[in-house]
Amino acid sequence: MALSLQQNKPLGSFVEKEYGHCFEFTSINENYFKEAGCTHMLAVGGIHTDDRYYRGAKILKTVAYVLVDQDDNGEKVWQKWDIKNHTLFNN
Repeated sequence: MALSLQQNKPLGSFVEKEYGHCFEFTSINENYFKEAGCTHMLAVGGIHTDDRYYRGAKILKTVAYVLVDQDDNGEKVWQKWDIKNHTLFNN
C-alpha cells in the first residue's frame, strides 16, 4: 500500500490496475495542485517512511490522471492510471 494520509483525512482509496498497488487520496490543501486543475491529493511512497509525499490527481471512478512533472514549456505532464475498487470512505 502507498503512504497513508495521516495528516489529512483520507476521502477514499483505489487500486491501480497495472501493478495492483493501493492508494489513498484526500482533498486538496495546496494551491499548486488546485491551480494545476487537480481535484485530489494522492499519497505516494512507502508506508514505512517518514516522508510525506503527495501528487496532485484527478480521480474518477475507473481512471486517475496523476500530475507527474512539468515539461520545458511549463506544461503539466499527466499519467493516466486505470484503477479499480474505487472506494469513498465514510468520514
